[in-house]
Amino acid sequence: LSALADHGVPVVQDFDQLALTAVRLRSSDDLAFLRSLSEVDGIYDNREHHMTGTPNLDLIGQPSVAASGYVGSGTAVAVLDGAADYTNPAFGCSSPGTPSTCPIVFTQTFGAGGSAAANLHATNVTGIVHAVAPMARIAALDVFSGDSAMTTSIMGAVNWCINNKAAYNIVALNASLGTGQNFYPCDNPDPAEAAASALRAAGITPVISAGNDGFGTAMES
Repeated sequence: LSALADHGVPVVQDFDQLALTAVRLRSSDDLAFLRSLSEVDGIYDNREHHMTGTPNLDLIGQPSVAASGYVGSGTAVAVLDGAADYTNPAFGCSSPGTPSTCPIVFTQTFGAGGSAAANLHATNVTGIVHAVAPMARIAALDVFSGDSAMTTSIMGAVNWCINNKAAYNIVALNASLGTGQNFYPCDNPDPAEAAASALRAAGITPVISAGNDGFGTAMES
């Protein structure tokens, strides 16, 4: 720092917990001077950084699919989660199905009602569905009781979807839910296997999260 001061190189900011100092270079002479100092290990630009995340839809090829006209028109997706906040500006709803552009056309609670965390999760998941298929209608089904969802609540929502498949043209069901580790394929009479089989037989594609717990030898159940 004293050498910089002696040479007249302006110090913009010195980071006392890091081996870094930000300086302003006024000339090629200043740059040459920095390079001559044995204490300087490297010289780096002060680069501009941006928020990341916008290419997510590109990663699944959504823009090209949407450009071909596949945006979910005339179909519906059931989201089994907490209570999605349909008043979120991303959806533009005052109530389910209102106004006519509101994508969330139906809501129902199958448990005792989700916690604030569950409802935030549900709103996020529902937003992803809406971003991927912007013209699809969404049935937001709250299967949570607090921070968790019981099997009976989930099965009740699955049952509702099959019963109302024709009324809404439900083509897919999303459940970003799981519990514990599963080491083997599900066999009857496992409720998950029974539900998935019944959904497929009804023409509804079940989409279930694989789980982000990082299991090395198992998948989320």
